[in-house]
Amino acid sequence: SGGGKSEISKRLEDFMRVGPVTTSNIESDLEQVGQLIKHDFGGMMRDAKRRNPLEEAGARDLLDPKLSLGRVIRVLSPSEDFTEAHNAFVSGLPSNIRELLCVVKHNYKLEWGAEWRRHFHADAINGALGSEVKLGELGDSTLLSSYIRIGFRSKHDETIPLQHDEPDDVAWRLFTLRQDFFPSWK
Repeated sequence: SGGGKSEISKRLEDFMRVGPVTTSNIESDLEQVGQLIKHDFGGMMRDAKRRNPLEEAGARDLLDPKLSLGRVIRVLSPSEDFTEAHNAFVSGLPSNIRELLCVVKHNYKLEWGAEWRRHFHADAINGALGSEVKLGELGDSTLLSSYIRIGFRSKHDETIPLQHDEPDDVAWRLFTLRQDFFPSWK
């Protein structure tokens, strides 16, 4: 009766796609991820008496296994609990760097310690660095992300409008899902 129940009952997998984790420049993107991992989040709380999510978990940095991926995402998202300076800092982070940090966090192994970077790379293709992020010293594993389609791009999109000759029903609007996201079964 117009209540939207049919939309709720659709399988989420029908809107999801799996594809490689990509980067425009693996070296500079991993450098920025490394800076985020080393960043001092000590003064991020608006109420200085409250402990930040890293302190609550007893974590040294964003890769610490004591800190869940959910808490990392919280630290990197604006909140009224955080200072204006912290909110401005995280709002200025490029989404691809935030996503790459989550990929590194999800795949990180404690025995890597500070040498995590040597486990992530891109292949050279025709003399230039490729865009697919790989895991492993032998380059044997392309990392994958799940993406969800939320409609199509249009000529009226503010961020990436369609060009005048592109059809309206082929250019999807995709959003990356969390690395630990798996849709539930009914």
